[in-house]
Amino acid sequence: RGRTGMSALMQSQSGLSVEVGHRRAHGTDETCSQGVTGEIRPVRDGHPIASCDQLWVHLNNTSLTARDITVLYVDADNHVTPLWPTGDLSNRLAFNEKTRIGVQVVNGSSARGREELIVIAVPADPGAPRTVLTALADPAPSRAARSGPVADYLLSAADPGQTARSFSFNAPLAPVEVTRIEFAFGPRGKE
Repeated sequence: RGRTGMSALMQSQSGLSVEVGHRRAHGTDETCSQGVTGEIRPVRDGHPIASCDQLWVHLNNTSLTARDITVLYVDADNHVTPLWPTGDLSNRLAFNEKTRIGVQVVNGSSARGREELIVIAVPADPGAPRTVLTALADPAPSRAARSGPVADYLLSAADPGQTARSFSFNAPLAPVEVTRIEFAFGPRGKE
């Protein structure tokens, strides 16, 4: 289980429970046509993955407050891809509501590197508009840049003294929960 604000997995937290599983691909051809093997296995930070593997994200809102969830994937080339929500799907999870998100890793441009899954949970008031942060994805961020839309938003949201985000609020905003899981992307190792 992910813990808010930390790059960790399999730790309990109140609010949003995040569990990530991995299903290994048979091959890593360009079309990923060779399928995957066996069951989904839990992962930890630094877990090795290769092209064509599948990742399964299981989310469970254990908080009494609804959460608006956004899931982003940062590949080894620092491209940020929005994974969830997609299309017109609602990203709000009520108390004890669960969802599962699957993604097939396809990365033909990098031999190896770090990749990361970022889950952002924003507390939601009843009847409030949904917070969808998929616009934080940037298809080609600069490696040299020390900030960008994702970094700027997360840094301001993580500041406990922050009382406004381009709006005027009289009270502090509820803290944003961020769970980060890192993967070691590279060529398929020997079995």
